[in-house]
Amino acid sequence: MMVKREDNIVQAQAQRREDYEKERAKRQQRESAKREEAEQALAELSIFEYQEVDYNEQLIERKFIEPEIPDFKYLLDEAQDEVTKQYKNTFLIEGALGVLSVLVCLIFWNSLIVLVGLTGAIACAIAINRDMKNKELDCQEALKAAATDIEEKVRLAQEKIDDERNTFDEAEIQRISKLQMFLSGDMDLWQECVENVFRQLKLPFGLESRMFYQKQQSLVSLLLPDRSIIPVDKVIQSNQETMDAEETAPVEIVGKSPAEINQQYNEAMAATAVAVALKLYSALPGLDSLYVCGAMSSSEEEKDIFTFEITRQLAMDIAKCHGGLEAFKLLQATYLLGADGIFSPIEPVYPECWNNVTSDVKSVKVSC
Repeated sequence: MMVKREDNIVQAQAQRREDYEKERAKRQQRESAKREEAEQALAELSIFEYQEVDYNEQLIERKFIEPEIPDFKYLLDEAQDEVTKQYKNTFLIEGALGVLSVLVCLIFWNSLIVLVGLTGAIACAIAINRDMKNKELDCQEALKAAATDIEEKVRLAQEKIDDERNTFDEAEIQRISKLQMFLSGDMDLWQECVENVFRQLKLPFGLESRMFYQKQQSLVSLLLPDRSIIPVDKVIQSNQETMDAEETAPVEIVGKSPAEINQQYNEAMAATAVAVALKLYSALPGLDSLYVCGAMSSSEEEKDIFTFEITRQLAMDIAKCHGGLEAFKLLQATYLLGADGIFSPIEPVYPECWNNVTSDVKSVKVSC
């Protein structure tokens, strides 16, 4: 008896250990999934896409699609059915009285009773004939009223469509006029477009961007995050072939070396700068030359860590690159790697046109 009790205790302890290990494995899976998502988001930064917005297609005036006016003919049927419904009980009563009068004549074969029965039957027939004529008149009146109602509904529906058409046409005129001004280089509309580009950036971290632009050249300054955005651990998935179908494969979380973290950080920042440049070239048809500067904030002081100048032709070329650092080589970007292998502060060399900034310079600052 004692042995059996000890066996139960051992089994219970073993079950608790097994449950604990399963829960720990599931927790590791959740943590590893978050790390893998972060790694995937950083890796996707190095996948470039460059496709210019087709503004010529947007300049084509869109035609208003006129909705169909509803078919209100059902109102005629409803009006006729309503009149028929009103006379239904009347005809039933009159018909029943007529039949009853005839039955009385047949059952009670008496001259007086027959006379009364025939009189009642004739009266019912006259009443039915009269009500049928009244029903016909009422139907005509109801159909006439329904037709008038239909005309009014069609008129109101057409007026609504006309108002919608006028509103649509006015909006189209304003849209095309605004787009033409944008393509002509209206700097206020450029600012609006730049703000939209920055706000639509999908980055796994926060980024503060500033753009200064004038007719000759534009300058973008990116205030980049620090290395804390890079996960310090990486996930190694165990082989699941030896696991049961219901079991979760264990994972191993291994710390990254400083060199791995620095290399990943450099690639992420370079890829971000290149992606921003490509997005701007895609959206701004009048953009010729663009100067990009990446900076980091240190002790309330911004220090530049890389710069590069890009043209539209280069933008099309670097879109084929397989990473930010590879694109930096093609762009002949200016940067310096310290002893730890990470971007170090540099002295930026701005384009000559920015040494004598004219009064027509515009700027926009967006946090995304």
